[in-house]
Amino acid sequence: MRPSPALAGGGRTVANLLSATEWMLPSPATQVHTISVLPSHSPPSPPHHFAFSNLTTAPKRNGGKGEEEGRPRFEVVRDDLLHPLANGNKARKLDALLPLLRRRGATDVVTCGGCQSAHAAATGEIWITHFVFLHST
Repeated sequence: MRPSPALAGGGRTVANLLSATEWMLPSPATQVHTISVLPSHSPPSPPHHFAFSNLTTAPKRNGGKGEEEGRPRFEVVRDDLLHPLANGNKARKLDALLPLLRRRGATDVVTCGGCQSAHAAATGEIWITHFVFLHST
């Protein structure tokens, strides 16, 4: 395991900074899906047809024999599953920003976005949950 890099001015590490930060999401854990490219099982199978395997558990990396061993694979981080209304990069951004504003005494937030804006809806959902007023422009 590599040592955590020290932050400028004080020798604090990224791990220390993150563990000392207040977060709003109940769990910052993000589901990771492993997608494997498999040959198509439908006969006759032209060489350009593929099937995909979607694993929500870690694939065997210890030499286990499975159908997907040796196949091309990639992992997808599912931030869209973090929160039902505030998901993806909006959830990550608001998760760190809103507790910081509350600690500094903010009672209101002004955000830009129309009535159908995903950002405005996500901000509103999180602020309303914590009894803070929302003003949208």
